[in-house]
Amino acid sequence: MTGRTEIIAGIIAGIIAGLFGIVGVWYQHYLEKPEPEKTTVTETAQPTESGTHSQLLDRLLKRAENANAVAQFKLGVLYTKGEEVGRDLTQAADWYRKAAEQGHKNAQFKLGRFYEKGRGVEADLIQAEHWYQKAAEQGHKNAKKRLELLSNQ
Repeated sequence: MTGRTEIIAGIIAGIIAGLFGIVGVWYQHYLEKPEPEKTTVTETAQPTESGTHSQLLDRLLKRAENANAVAQFKLGVLYTKGEEVGRDLTQAADWYRKAAEQGHKNAQFKLGRFYEKGRGVEADLIQAEHWYQKAAEQGHKNAKKRLELLSNQ
């Protein structure tokens, strides 16, 4: 029995040593791995692309110019907040409009807000209601609330 117990103990010790070796190699690799570059393009951006802010912005602009509604909406957000670009509500409204015309419900809502508040466009409650209605038809809850508030005025 003693020989068998020693063999089993040796096997277990070898397995444990092997596991510690694997963990040690992994941990060393983890410590040497450089931190990924942090980029924040918009509140909804996905950090899946690598590159500088300028490169990301260039790619976003290219997609927006190629009628990508999500990219158009994101540019609207950037111009609204003044992130990565100068704050320009007229430009924001233009990008929101392009995305809204393609059925992007968040862009429709934002454009409705711009018309309601006169941000980047001349205030126009009829246009605000139009865009809120489009967004509400797609289930945008805040657009539904804004429509209710406008109808009570």
